[in-house]
Amino acid sequence: MNHQLSCLFLALLVHLFFGSELVAGESIRVAIRESQPTVKISSNATLLIKDAQGQLLTSEEMSSVFIKAVETGFLVNNLLVKVPFLKIASPKNDLEAEGQPLRGLIEVRKKGKGLIVINELDIEDYLKGVVPVEMAYDWHPEALKVQAIVARTYALYQKRRNLGRGFDLVSTVQDQVYQGVGRERSETSMAVAMTDGLVVIYGDELALTLYHSTSAGPTQDIREVWGQDLPYLRGVDCPFDKDSPYYQWEKKIPLQQFEDLLRQRGLSVGSLATFTPYLWTLSGRVKEARLLHSRGELFLKGEEIRRIAGYRALPSTHFDVVAIGRDIILRGKGYGHGVGLCQWGTKIQSEQGKSFLEILQYYYPEVQVRDYRTLPIASDQRRPDSSLEPE
Repeated sequence: MNHQLSCLFLALLVHLFFGSELVAGESIRVAIRESQPTVKISSNATLLIKDAQGQLLTSEEMSSVFIKAVETGFLVNNLLVKVPFLKIASPKNDLEAEGQPLRGLIEVRKKGKGLIVINELDIEDYLKGVVPVEMAYDWHPEALKVQAIVARTYALYQKRRNLGRGFDLVSTVQDQVYQGVGRERSETSMAVAMTDGLVVIYGDELALTLYHSTSAGPTQDIREVWGQDLPYLRGVDCPFDKDSPYYQWEKKIPLQQFEDLLRQRGLSVGSLATFTPYLWTLSGRVKEARLLHSRGELFLKGEEIRRIAGYRALPSTHFDVVAIGRDIILRGKGYGHGVGLCQWGTKIQSEQGKSFLEILQYYYPEVQVRDYRTLPIASDQRRPDSSLEPE
């Protein structure tokens, strides 16, 4: 056992015996609802509704409120409150937003004519609602530790580079899926606890820990997908994920539906005649495709096609066009963008006896694992390309 692994093992033992005395983690702000006309927030206790300075806005005891944005502020159960935003807490830490149980507090702001609902909570509690959604709770404990570490790292990476946005992440595949208390499982909560504070770093900085479900071949070099140059996100062989249900797939997309989706993106297209992969990445995925239509031709990047068609409709850019008629028939492999860690590969490697550190260093070469609370505060707070998604 090398020195770093020994130190990490010791840290985990300390956590198991003295976990209740550990320092709380950083707070994370997650946008859980956007462009909502109204939102219902409830609790089993009396809600504490406060302004930006923490002052109570009403002395009326309410365990449930409907909130609506108006020009001068908010209507809270028809009570006009003239503030820029609301903070809502529960003495029992048992809030619900539209029936979704949440820890921490809820902040409600105006966005356009609607509302944006932000859940602010300790990062370790946030991870309890992420890990069982992003990875099956009954997978090997070492795989769950890997998922906890990469999800923690990704969240903190986004927090440090989204300063001034009002929230750190969204709760969907545009970042990583978070579903609150209702999806927590003891197995994944244990993985979060046993990796308390651990993150992936390159040098002294947080790594961009992109991950995906199924590689179905080598992982991708990020330079070919988004043009960034990150040494730890080069492609690596991944012969471990053949048991994934998405290792091979066939999908059918109605032609009219695909044309409508292109037009909804503001693309001027006529009737589609051909859809042909045009350029490929080194790992065999579609880098660019040529779409011939009645008004001309259109070239689209593979990841843009996925985004337009939908991530479930087109699981990856590793595909061939089999036929095009009333439907577009696609046959392909893998699920996700293919960059970084492969979750099904993680599953198999953990079952083969690999440690979380060995798995992380396999998919992110030359990285280290440390407690983020020991890291220097980075001076470079530039926001990364917002098109980078874990899905």
